[in-house]
Amino acid sequence: MVAKQRAGKYDAVLPALPALPPENPTYQARVQALKDTVRKVACPSCGDQQVVWGETEERVCGACGGEATPIPIDEPPSAAELVAAYAGRRDEQEQVAATVSRLNLEIEMLSQLIQSSQERKAEGWGDYGVQGNALRLANGDTIRVRKEPYGQVTDKEAFRRWCVAPPDACMDCGEGEAAPGHDVSVDGAHPFHPGGGMERQLQLWPSTMNAVVKERLIAGDPLPDGTTAWAKTKIVFTPSGSVYTGD
Repeated sequence: MVAKQRAGKYDAVLPALPALPPENPTYQARVQALKDTVRKVACPSCGDQQVVWGETEERVCGACGGEATPIPIDEPPSAAELVAAYAGRRDEQEQVAATVSRLNLEIEMLSQLIQSSQERKAEGWGDYGVQGNALRLANGDTIRVRKEPYGQVTDKEAFRRWCVAPPDACMDCGEGEAAPGHDVSVDGAHPFHPGGGMERQLQLWPSTMNAVVKERLIAGDPLPDGTTAWAKTKIVFTPSGSVYTGD
């Protein structure tokens, strides 16, 4: 029995939106080239079928463990087979992400230990003809510890005002740099406090812009100036045992 499909959040607006074209044609060309190689093969030992792509094929069967050249099957993969292959790659992706997360943690831990070692001038720093902030291993690998300025926003609104203020006018009085009020040798004067003049470089995060567009579409309001809307297709994967809570 086919389950009744419930109404989606964007069902009322999607029919009027054109399909989103590829945002990166070069990347899409790579995707298409890989799509053109998708095929089905079977294990000659146990007959297990799988979806493969690219130039290489697994010679070891995941079902029986036998090692042999897979036999091509002259039929396209079914929808279920494509989803099973997708689920397998998603699982592999999550395993890689977990490995990357662990490696990032361990690299940061070692970085902090190395920094402490350099600060106390432990043995090895400055050897093999390098400066005191560097340590060179016998095989030539070298690491350096150095400091550099690092900015951090502590008041978002103050920083926003500075960014949009013009660079040729004082943010405190509105006068130019040559105005008498900026002569600090005179009582009551104040230093020239120009803005950053970076208004054109400010922009919303793409996710924020997209959320605004969606909200205005649903409300029937005009889109923000300088924006357009498309119908974008995405894959939503729900692993076995999980509950889908989306729209």
